[in-house]
Amino acid sequence: MTVAVLMVGWAAMAAPPASAATLVASNPSPRQELSAPPGWVTLAFDDTITKSGVKILVLNSDGHNVAVGDLVYMGSSVMVQLDNDLAKGTYTVQYRLKNSKGVPEGGAFQFAYGQGKWTDLLPCSAAEVSGGFCQSMTGYGNLNVVRSPY
Repeated sequence: MTVAVLMVGWAAMAAPPASAATLVASNPSPRQELSAPPGWVTLAFDDTITKSGVKILVLNSDGHNVAVGDLVYMGSSVMVQLDNDLAKGTYTVQYRLKNSKGVPEGGAFQFAYGQGKWTDLLPCSAAEVSGGFCQSMTGYGNLNVVRSPY
Protein backbone atom coordinates (compact mmCIF):
# COMPACT_ATOMS: atom_id res chain seq x y z
CA MET A 1 0.00 0.00 0.00
CA THR A 2 2.81 2.43 0.92
CA VAL A 3 4.62 1.65 -2.34
CA ALA A 4 1.48 2.43 -4.38
CA VAL A 5 1.00 5.79 -2.61
CA LEU A 6 4.65 6.68 -3.16
CA MET A 7 4.43 5.71 -6.84
CA VAL A 8 1.35 7.91 -7.37
CA GLY A 9 3.02 10.80 -5.54
CA TRP A 10 6.21 10.43 -7.58
CA ALA A 11 4.27 10.29 -10.86
CA ALA A 12 2.40 13.48 -9.94
CA MET A 13 5.66 15.29 -9.15
CA ALA A 14 7.29 14.10 -12.37
CA ALA A 15 4.44 15.36 -14.60
CA PRO A 16 5.45 18.42 -16.63
CA PRO A 17 3.46 21.62 -16.10
CA ALA A 18 0.56 22.11 -18.48
CA SER A 19 1.58 25.42 -20.00
CA ALA A 20 0.79 26.90 -23.36
CA ALA A 21 3.48 27.87 -25.85
CA THR A 22 5.53 30.90 -24.75
CA LEU A 23 5.85 34.04 -26.87
CA VAL A 24 9.50 34.38 -27.96
CA ALA A 25 9.32 37.11 -30.63
CA SER A 26 6.90 39.47 -32.31
CA ASN A 27 6.71 41.94 -35.16
CA PRO A 28 6.17 44.71 -34.21
CA SER A 29 8.09 44.16 -31.00
CA PRO A 30 6.95 45.37 -27.57
CA ARG A 31 7.10 49.18 -27.26
CA GLN A 32 8.39 49.56 -30.80
CA GLU A 33 7.62 52.96 -32.34
CA LEU A 34 7.01 52.64 -36.08
CA SER A 35 7.28 55.40 -38.70
CA ALA A 36 4.83 53.61 -41.01
CA PRO A 37 1.69 51.64 -40.12
CA PRO A 38 2.25 47.88 -39.93
CA GLY A 39 0.11 45.72 -42.17
CA TRP A 40 0.34 42.67 -39.92
CA VAL A 41 1.17 41.57 -36.38
CA THR A 42 3.21 38.37 -36.18
CA LEU A 43 3.68 36.37 -32.98
CA ALA A 44 6.31 33.61 -32.73
CA PHE A 45 6.09 30.96 -30.00
CA ASP A 46 8.41 28.26 -28.70
CA ASP A 47 6.09 25.46 -29.84
CA THR A 48 3.80 24.65 -32.77
CA ILE A 49 0.51 26.54 -32.70
CA THR A 50 -2.80 24.82 -33.41
CA LYS A 51 -5.87 26.65 -34.65
CA SER A 52 -8.11 25.67 -31.77
CA GLY A 53 -8.07 28.07 -28.87
CA VAL A 54 -5.95 30.86 -30.37
CA LYS A 55 -7.22 34.41 -30.28
CA ILE A 56 -5.44 37.68 -31.05
CA LEU A 57 -6.83 41.17 -30.58
CA VAL A 58 -5.06 44.37 -31.63
CA LEU A 59 -6.77 47.24 -29.84
CA ASN A 60 -6.42 50.95 -30.59
CA SER A 61 -6.45 53.55 -27.82
CA ASP A 62 -10.28 53.59 -27.92
CA GLY A 63 -10.40 49.83 -27.32
CA HIS A 64 -11.54 48.92 -30.85
CA ASN A 65 -10.08 45.79 -32.46
CA VAL A 66 -8.19 46.75 -35.65
CA ALA A 67 -7.36 43.15 -36.63
CA VAL A 68 -9.16 42.05 -39.78
CA GLY A 69 -9.58 38.70 -41.49
CA ASP A 70 -8.61 35.24 -40.33
CA LEU A 71 -5.45 34.32 -38.43
CA VAL A 72 -2.66 32.86 -40.57
CA TYR A 73 -0.80 29.90 -39.00
CA MET A 74 2.78 28.92 -39.90
CA GLY A 75 4.17 26.26 -37.54
CA SER A 76 5.11 28.11 -34.37
CA SER A 77 3.96 31.52 -35.64
CA VAL A 78 0.60 33.15 -36.13
CA MET A 79 -0.18 36.37 -38.03
CA VAL A 80 -3.13 38.73 -38.10
CA GLN A 81 -3.73 41.44 -40.69
CA LEU A 82 -4.49 44.98 -39.56
CA ASP A 83 -6.96 47.55 -40.84
CA ASN A 84 -5.59 49.50 -43.84
CA ASP A 85 -6.51 52.86 -42.28
CA LEU A 86 -4.48 52.53 -39.09
CA ALA A 87 -4.28 55.90 -37.31
CA LYS A 88 -1.18 57.04 -35.45
CA GLY A 89 -1.25 55.98 -31.83
CA THR A 90 -0.53 53.21 -29.34
CA TYR A 91 -1.90 49.70 -29.98
CA THR A 92 -2.26 46.84 -27.53
CA VAL A 93 -1.79 43.27 -28.77
CA GLN A 94 -3.61 40.72 -26.62
CA TYR A 95 -3.15 37.02 -27.32
CA ARG A 96 -4.58 33.81 -25.92
CA LEU A 97 -3.72 30.13 -26.44
CA LYS A 98 -4.99 27.05 -24.66
CA ASN A 99 -2.49 24.98 -22.70
CA SER A 100 -2.40 21.18 -22.85
CA LYS A 101 -5.20 20.99 -20.25
CA GLY A 102 -7.42 23.36 -22.26
CA VAL A 103 -6.93 26.32 -19.90
CA PRO A 104 -6.50 29.67 -21.70
CA GLU A 105 -3.21 31.47 -21.10
CA GLY A 106 -1.90 34.59 -22.72
CA GLY A 107 -0.41 37.99 -22.47
CA ALA A 108 -0.26 41.44 -23.98
CA PHE A 109 2.17 44.06 -25.20
CA GLN A 110 2.02 47.44 -26.91
CA PHE A 111 3.52 49.00 -30.02
CA ALA A 112 2.95 52.40 -31.57
CA TYR A 113 2.54 53.90 -35.00
CA GLY A 114 4.22 57.21 -34.24
CA GLN A 115 5.10 58.12 -30.67
CA GLY A 116 3.86 55.65 -28.07
CA LYS A 117 2.11 56.27 -24.77
CA TRP A 118 2.81 53.12 -22.77
CA THR A 119 0.80 51.62 -19.96
CA ASP A 120 1.64 48.72 -17.65
CA LEU A 121 -0.31 45.71 -18.89
CA LEU A 122 0.92 42.74 -16.84
CA PRO A 123 0.55 41.61 -14.23
CA CYS A 124 -2.93 42.86 -13.52
CA SER A 125 -3.63 44.65 -10.27
CA ALA A 126 -5.21 42.54 -7.53
CA ALA A 127 -8.49 44.40 -8.09
CA GLU A 128 -8.58 43.26 -11.74
CA VAL A 129 -7.90 39.58 -11.12
CA SER A 130 -10.66 37.15 -10.26
CA GLY A 131 -9.82 33.44 -10.39
CA GLY A 132 -6.83 34.09 -12.67
CA PHE A 133 -8.91 36.27 -15.02
CA CYS A 134 -7.52 39.68 -15.81
CA GLN A 135 -10.49 41.98 -16.33
CA SER A 136 -8.43 44.28 -18.57
CA MET A 137 -7.85 41.47 -21.09
CA THR A 138 -10.94 42.41 -23.07
CA GLY A 139 -12.90 39.65 -24.76
CA TYR A 140 -11.00 36.69 -23.36
CA GLY A 141 -13.24 35.07 -20.75
CA ASN A 142 -11.22 33.17 -18.14
CA LEU A 143 -7.54 33.72 -18.84
CA ASN A 144 -4.48 32.75 -16.84
CA VAL A 145 -2.19 35.71 -17.45
CA VAL A 146 1.41 34.63 -17.93
CA ARG A 147 4.52 36.74 -18.41
CA SER A 148 6.69 35.83 -21.36
CA PRO A 149 10.46 35.92 -20.97
CA TYR A 150 10.52 37.72 -24.31
